[in-house]
Amino acid sequence: LELEGHRILFTHGHTFGVNFTLDRLVNFALYNNADIVLFGHLHVRHYEYRNKIHILNPSSASLPRDVKPPAYAFIDIEESGVVCGHVNL
Repeated sequence: LELEGHRILFTHGHTFGVNFTLDRLVNFALYNNADIVLFGHLHVRHYEYRNKIHILNPSSASLPRDVKPPAYAFIDIEESGVVCGHVNL
């Protein structure tokens, strides 16, 4: 998906082994010129900025697998840049 000058990649993380490392996912994003990557599978909120890529796992709205409350993620694309974060439910 391309949106406002950003290339966004969506995937279910199990196909990239995200339980162990995000390296394969990051390499796939680099190969596809994506600068925002959204992935699921872990039910654990995660955000990092690596290799000029925003990497975001939204957590879970009902069954989070970390010690944090249920949450969802947001991406705000502005002229000044991309802002990502999580909101507790």
